[in-house]
Amino acid sequence: MKRFKTVLGIVIACVLLLSTAAWAAPKFISIATGGTGGAYFPIGAGLADVINKKLTGYNASAEVTGASKINCINVSDGKSDIALVLGDTLSYAYKGEKLGGFAKPLTNLRVIANIYANTIQIVARKDSGVTKLTDLKRPLYHLTIYRWPVVRKLAELRKRPVPKVGVPAEEAT
Repeated sequence: MKRFKTVLGIVIACVLLLSTAAWAAPKFISIATGGTGGAYFPIGAGLADVINKKLTGYNASAEVTGASKINCINVSDGKSDIALVLGDTLSYAYKGEKLGGFAKPLTNLRVIANIYANTIQIVARKDSGVTKLTDLKRPLYHLTIYRWPVVRKLAELRKRPVPKVGVPAEEAT
């Protein structure tokens, strides 16, 4: 919570420094988040609440979106002012990497703050004998679409077929 408050303080300071006139007409700030059931929406709503209560001349709102990829595109296109995104998605967007689903670089994006560390966890059953990635003997399955670029790259590095999402191992190719 302390880190969250520190990050919010930094964001608020940035907004204040970048404002041209605090006494001007209220400036609307769109904060692109994700679905209401995920982590991004409550964080974005909290940020909007702090901005609305502590900064004069701003009206911030957390917007429900399709999360990281859409958020990068929306900020780049000027549809959103601030966005919450995963670091790997931001990297793909900035470089325009097809692996992340970006056709061209979105080089006008900038990082404001790192809110929390994000890791990818790959889980195997205890009785599977899998203790490291190289132990995987069959195609991966039941993978979240949000980490799909990482999984595709892992399959390519292992010289295995790219797995299908959300199907039993017997049906995966």
